[in-house]
Amino acid sequence: YSFLVSFLGQNYTRIDPLSREVISDDEGNYIASIIHNPSFNWGAAADFVPPTHFEQVIYEMQVSTFNPSSPGSVSSFYDAIEQLDYLQHLGINVIEVLPVIEFPGSPRGWGYNPGAPFAIEKAFGGYNGLREFIKASAMRGIAVYIDIVWNHMNGPPNNGVWQFDGWYEYHPGFPAGFGLPGGIYFYQDSNAETSWGPRPNYAAPSVRRYVLHNIEMLMKECHASGFRWDSTICIRKGSQACWDMPTDLIEGYSLLQESTTLIRQLGGFSIAEDLQNNATVTSPTSQGGIGFDAQWSDTTWYALDDVLGTQDDNQRSISQFIQAVEASYPDGGDGTWRVLYTENHDKSSGQNAGQGRWPNIVDSSDPTSYIAQKLSVLGITTVLVSPGVPMLFYGQEFLDTENFAFGDVPDFPWDTVGQYHNETWTNIGPYNGIFNLTRTLVNLRLNNGNLSNALTTTDINTYWSSQDDLTVAFTRGSEQNMVVLMNLKSQSYPEGYKIGVPHSGTWDIVFNSDLQAYSSLFGNVGASVSSLSTSAQPLQGMPYQVSVPLGAYSSVVLLNSNTKV
Repeated sequence: YSFLVSFLGQNYTRIDPLSREVISDDEGNYIASIIHNPSFNWGAAADFVPPTHFEQVIYEMQVSTFNPSSPGSVSSFYDAIEQLDYLQHLGINVIEVLPVIEFPGSPRGWGYNPGAPFAIEKAFGGYNGLREFIKASAMRGIAVYIDIVWNHMNGPPNNGVWQFDGWYEYHPGFPAGFGLPGGIYFYQDSNAETSWGPRPNYAAPSVRRYVLHNIEMLMKECHASGFRWDSTICIRKGSQACWDMPTDLIEGYSLLQESTTLIRQLGGFSIAEDLQNNATVTSPTSQGGIGFDAQWSDTTWYALDDVLGTQDDNQRSISQFIQAVEASYPDGGDGTWRVLYTENHDKSSGQNAGQGRWPNIVDSSDPTSYIAQKLSVLGITTVLVSPGVPMLFYGQEFLDTENFAFGDVPDFPWDTVGQYHNETWTNIGPYNGIFNLTRTLVNLRLNNGNLSNALTTTDINTYWSSQDDLTVAFTRGSEQNMVVLMNLKSQSYPEGYKIGVPHSGTWDIVFNSDLQAYSSLFGNVGASVSSLSTSAQPLQGMPYQVSVPLGAYSSVVLLNSNTKV
């Protein structure tokens, strides 16, 4: 069905702006809407409870390239469901999907050009396909966050609400060179355009209701557990170069406040991609903040890039690394608000010089080399043992080396890691060992083995560091029953590296990144050692000490057997 809209003697055929699925013509124009029954049998998934703030590991992925039935084809929600056992085995408990709202162009594109905000991408399986995917994920204990784009929309003609009723007019400040204004859903003035497309008019009551209704639809009908909001700075600030604006766009700011309040009321989690390290974004609305639960931390990414993105040990700063671990930056931040990562869809694309998949950043000539693997694993380890909300980008769990190229996204390389179904691996790939390394860390992070909840807290005490040795040791958890020792240098210590520890007794080695079980290139230092005994000699401000076998560019996690929580 479609709407016939008349304005000043002209007739216009339009889709229903609230339609859950749309039909396009050969040129990508939206020409009709599809009626869907909102009822759905959620079964036991109806009672799914998503993880809390600090008890989540996010896995960012693109549906359309995750599990295509043939090379270069489009993977649907149903195809992705076939590989959920793999993600459950990895241990992650949140999937963050790149935009699944209807967008023009190749379905294998990134999707940050929405054209019909209430419709789910038909090539992915549409409205019902999304619900089946979220249901299947919930049945495996995995929540689904959706990446939503409200800072802009796709430009005409592939835009279902552009000049919807035929009306438009130029208001003062409308930017030159951008054609016609967009009508009732869009600004007509200096805020009309972003660098990516036209900006919705957040001052219009109908548009504000439209955005909030969209959130309700995705949460109530589709059971999304949360959202990652694209470029919130271009919602809370106006003009094309929004990041340069000194003041906030009041209506955009308040719409974000209303949105985060609604999401919280519905039991969801809100993540901002603001990238300004601005504490206001995650401050409570009751204190004048925007109210996001967390925000992407490029500040952490750039710090880790400086420290772990180079092969030269002389270029590493242990103090800068500690800032990244603790989020103890000069301009503030306590770590609780941040989503931290070494890879995401932007950073792994290679669009900007010096970026890409982390192994390519370290060694572009041979991203499978020893140093590329070692420093990439140090990055993964840092993300999963530091306070905040950790996030992995799909393929990172086994050190995928293919950049997430804009406009030419490769298929997910299953032959690199293997297939996992019904609790069994088949066609095991060469990087399955790195997968197991990441899985060990994820399980530690989420306390899946009931060993310690230390990594689900914000408690951290960095009590030892050495710029000469490029080592750092810190405790996690209020009981200080977990110690993380990290070595950012080529020097190994097979006979042991002495560190202080807060408790006496036996300290179990629950993670050692240097094991050759993870990679044949690794040093295997400490492979035969599973536990350490303390000596009653104070060291580094701690009452006891142990000697830890420590490989080059490696991490060891110790857990006190007497204080396991």
